[in-house]
Amino acid sequence: ALQSATKERGIVVTRSTYPSSGRWAGHWLGDNTAAWDQLHKSIIGTWQEKGLVSPGGEISCLFCTVDLGLFFSLTFSGSPTHLLQQHSLLFQRQDPAAWDAKFHEISRNVLNIRYTLLPYLYTLLYDAHAHGSTVIRPVLHEFVEDRNTWDIDEQFLWGPALLISPVMKPDARSVNAYFPKARWYDYHTETDTGFRGQLQNLSAPLEHINLHIRGGYILPWQKPANTTAYSRKNPMGLTVALDDALFAEGHLYWDDGVRIGTS
Repeated sequence: ALQSATKERGIVVTRSTYPSSGRWAGHWLGDNTAAWDQLHKSIIGTWQEKGLVSPGGEISCLFCTVDLGLFFSLTFSGSPTHLLQQHSLLFQRQDPAAWDAKFHEISRNVLNIRYTLLPYLYTLLYDAHAHGSTVIRPVLHEFVEDRNTWDIDEQFLWGPALLISPVMKPDARSVNAYFPKARWYDYHTETDTGFRGQLQNLSAPLEHINLHIRGGYILPWQKPANTTAYSRKNPMGLTVALDDALFAEGHLYWDDGVRIGTS
């Protein structure tokens, strides 16, 4: 009905789903509270083991207040999920502008990372729509033969190539991250970490989210702007992460993002 009325694409998201719902709609995890255990559950909830393309949960809290440290982690851990939204009611404002100048700068930086990687995320979402693949994946999805990945529920992947290791505990300034046997590059420095098949303790100050690119893959990106619409007008680029054989592959799906039947 929406497409008929507007001649443009629409999105259907629901909080009540059942087997086969994924053919027609996504699933929203809210309303959640701003608590560390809820952050953990929201990460697991975005995995698509039930065949649902889940947009994600909420940053902030609908019916409660939230401390600054948790809000940092909610923002940074939420920024790599499909849907990123601020949602609160009744209590104090919890949008980025409601905090201090330090948070303004830090949140701008992490959201710029998300905007930079939107071409990669858009491609993953198209692949999920057209081919039934997954967008946000547990680590075991890519490394099922590595038994060390079977119990990992505090790290996750965007597609096959981007490993995300967020802080999941109060007052933590480091995170224990497992790196399966592959070549891994630090997203921020573009250097080979040398971590392979091992657990590493990574520094995780408030202003930093640990992102690593898997060798053998190419990530499309775009210079960020203030909105996704303006970002789409900016120059694009590729990050090429070579594997041990000095090989990498990737693809990009791109259209106008609005009209039906365009590519």
